[in-house]
Amino acid sequence: MSAPELAWQVVRDIGVHQLRHGNVGGAIDSFTEASPRVSEDDESMVVLKTRAQLKYCEALPALETIRNARKYPGNLLHCRALYETGDLEGHLLASANGRRHQHPAGGHRQQDFTDEVDLALSTFDCTLGDRAGASLLEYQHQFPAIVAEQRELRQRSADRPRWKILAEAGECDVISLLETVRKEPPLREQVRRQKNKQILGQIHLGRGWEDLMFIEELLLSGRHGPVVQLPQTRQSSRAMAQLVDECYTKVSGRVRLSQACFPMYSQRHGRFGPQTNHRREVHEIDELLKFRYRAYRAVYNQFDRMYELREQGKTKELLRYGGDVLDGFFKTTTVRVLPEKGKLVREVCNLIGLTILDGLRIPPRLMDAPPDRRLMLLFAVPPAKETLVVAPVFGDISTYRDPTEPDHDYLSYKIKVAELERRYQRVQYPIEHCLIDYQMARQHLLNGWLDDVKVMGNRMIDEAIACGSHLWQLIGLLTIAQAFCAQNNLEQLAVQLRAAAKLVQSRLPDERIAFFVEVSQKLNRDLLMKKLAHSLELESTLLA
Repeated sequence: MSAPELAWQVVRDIGVHQLRHGNVGGAIDSFTEASPRVSEDDESMVVLKTRAQLKYCEALPALETIRNARKYPGNLLHCRALYETGDLEGHLLASANGRRHQHPAGGHRQQDFTDEVDLALSTFDCTLGDRAGASLLEYQHQFPAIVAEQRELRQRSADRPRWKILAEAGECDVISLLETVRKEPPLREQVRRQKNKQILGQIHLGRGWEDLMFIEELLLSGRHGPVVQLPQTRQSSRAMAQLVDECYTKVSGRVRLSQACFPMYSQRHGRFGPQTNHRREVHEIDELLKFRYRAYRAVYNQFDRMYELREQGKTKELLRYGGDVLDGFFKTTTVRVLPEKGKLVREVCNLIGLTILDGLRIPPRLMDAPPDRRLMLLFAVPPAKETLVVAPVFGDISTYRDPTEPDHDYLSYKIKVAELERRYQRVQYPIEHCLIDYQMARQHLLNGWLDDVKVMGNRMIDEAIACGSHLWQLIGLLTIAQAFCAQNNLEQLAVQLRAAAKLVQSRLPDERIAFFVEVSQKLNRDLLMKKLAHSLELESTLLA
């Protein structure tokens, strides 16, 4: 045996060894290297390469490789490649021709083609059924006319401007706009799509569905995308991103093909039978009651936790926990699963509002504080942030401040407000607007943006009036009063306190809150009298 013949056989054996041990990509390269040295009549190398490509989920290259095969098992792999590419009609035709041309009439080769024909027929039965298949056979003579009509429409549209075509269809040419608005699906729709994707993965991939979900999280738009696309390692990040995209494209394409060949409705029909026995409706009701039981159990556990936080007086933790519950659980739970969803959402918001009013207490050492600080102490206004000036000391690195370093506190504040604004756009019930307005007002107050606090307070009052909540209307009035107190605007503070006292007296008769508002008015009145006396004294001094 000559050296060239021995060389390509060694390369072929290396490819077989790589394919046996799972190195499919290396096996394809080895078979590609050895293919030019094989004669055209020998289809063994083509068969090996096609098997490797099908195992590597490269259906189209495998079809191009095995297209001209004439003998067994090449023609059998050609049928399999047609099925993997989704050409079901071509697969059925090639399988039937292979079974007819295969000699002898019996044996394992004939049985292989028979299995392919049975697979094709069962796929058509699962995808079309009796009615759709009969309808397609009945109107198949009209298909060429429909294809010609569609081709004519495409040729006609290719010669005309896009805006004319869309204008006749009553649509807008968004490509010509400077800014394209990308509307994201609602949170519930995102969760529904994710759940459907998991179900399809569990059906068609088995235990491998978790790997598909993990690969999806590694995409650039996934949760772990920034970990893959590190800016510090551009070359390796680019290679890793390409590998992740290739894996996800292959696996997701295989799942879509499996779903197209064996769809969910066919599985339901095989599980429950025809619709006349109503087994599917009974099963759906049973599953709905199970989900409803789980939902109500989760709601009761959440309310137990919130009542516990209220008894402990942890307003911040309750605000955080209640906001997460409203934005997570109640956004993804439908009214079909939770019929009293609106009532429960209002109860959550009112519970948080009552906890906020529980914090309106008169401090024990209120009268020990200076008169100018008593209102600030009563309304629990946080002190203004002061910029800490550190004198740099030569050689002491702890005193060095980078002038280009961003203000992390301000960035954290803007991120929290932006998240609340996004949550504000997704709310379903008006009373949730009041809660989010209060959370944004609280963030503005903690960071010293008092004018924004008043804007949020006025918006809270408008939303409370719209939904008929006197509780949140009072919280809005007290929030604005808190901002005026921080600004030392005593005149406007008196107006807000009078409105709050009137609302408490007429709509929310509570002795503790009424006493709190009365004490606030008394302290504000004392400061106004002191301010008036000081102005009169100053005026008399100037006149003298």
